[in-house]
This record gives sequence, C-alpha cells and structure tokens, in this order.
Amino acid sequence: MNLAHSSPKAALATRSVAISVRNVTQRYGEPGAPHTVLALDNVSVTDALYTMFDQGLRAKFIEFPSAVYSMHPFDRVTADGKLVGVSTWIGYSANEGKMLTLAMLDERHATPGTEVIFVWGEPDGGTRKPTVERHKQVEIKAVVSPVPYSNAARTVYADGWRTKPA
Repeated sequence: MNLAHSSPKAALATRSVAISVRNVTQRYGEPGAPHTVLALDNVSVTDALYTMFDQGLRAKFIEFPSAVYSMHPFDRVTADGKLVGVSTWIGYSANEGKMLTLAMLDERHATPGTEVIFVWGEPDGGTRKPTVERHKQVEIKAVVSPVPYSNAARTVYADGWRTKPA
C-alpha cells in the first residue's frame, strides 16, 4: 500500500496499516519477534497474473523476480477478515519455484503453517502516481513459513545466523 491517499477511504486504510505496522514492529529485531516469510499459493498468484489479459481493472502487475513497486511497500496481510500484519517485500525465488514475501505479523498468526491472506495492490484502484497503473486489489492465499525459507539453508548450512530460529 502506498502512503499517498487517493480518497478518504484510502487514507483511513493507510492509517489502519500504519497503526498495525507500529504495533507489529515495536518488537521487530528482538528475539522471537514476529517477522517471517509468507509462501504465496501458486494458484492464487497465477489467478492474479491471469487478470493481465482482462479488459478493465486488473490486478497490480506482478514483476519478476522482484514485484516491489514503491519505496516502502506495505501490503496488508489478513486472517478471518482482520488485519494481522504487513508484507514489506515480494519476489520470486527461482531456487524454490515460489513467490515469497517478507512480512511482519501479529504473534498469534506468525507460527509456520498458519494460513493467511496477502492483499496485493492498493485500495480504490491505486494511487495517482504515474508509475503505478490503475489496478484492483486481489487476495492471494499464503502460508506462514519458516525462516529461512529454503530447507537446505535450514538443514545443511553450517551453524550460523541462517540456522538459528527466527
């Protein structure tokens, strides 16, 4: 979500995310902090990509390998319709064959295996920035995953920062 406001509704949504970011990030960097990786569902991602061929409002374009479209992206992460965190980066891992996001989540939803929804794009058709096309938000299924995501990095690498639990 870009921090520019295209409407009062978008301003309110941005404020809600900003409050959530502040609440979630208060512990960011501390041992046991709720930062994690989300593995995006392949079918949900391809459904979003498929809209590129539709007429009218499409999902926000997903670039490969990195789909970051603003200086500080804050895409919503929800569970049961409630905001539970934010995604701050999205990209494709050729090694894993998966779209992944880095996210900061409420502790109750940060356990690996937890299913969440990654809300891709900006509300109200996007901002008026000329570098971001008009688009609709789409919900992409995601699963909270271990850090690091790569099984080899978790199990084969020598002891160090990559093998310590997040």
